[in-house]
Amino acid sequence: MRKGEVGGDSVETEARAREAEEWQSPTNEVRALWGQVTLQYYVPLVGDQGEPTDWQMVDLLADLMHFGRREKLDFDNILDRARRHFDTEVREEGQK
Repeated sequence: MRKGEVGGDSVETEARAREAEEWQSPTNEVRALWGQVTLQYYVPLVGDQGEPTDWQMVDLLADLMHFGRREKLDFDNILDRARRHFDTEVREEGQK
């Protein structure tokens, strides 16, 4: 699998992600696996197979924006909060 490619053995990836579900403090690698599993389910649903991973992520985020709009949620605020979580997780893992 090339860098940035979502493919791979989805059963194996999902199994690795499920094993980590019970962890109290998941690593960022485990969090990345959770994101990969999410894309592996999303991509066939919308027919994005063959698209570059960054485009698949754009489509997923855009669909989440549509969902947020429908639910009257502030997506920009959600994205800001997610960025802060991400930055904190990266910083904390770097300190270990």
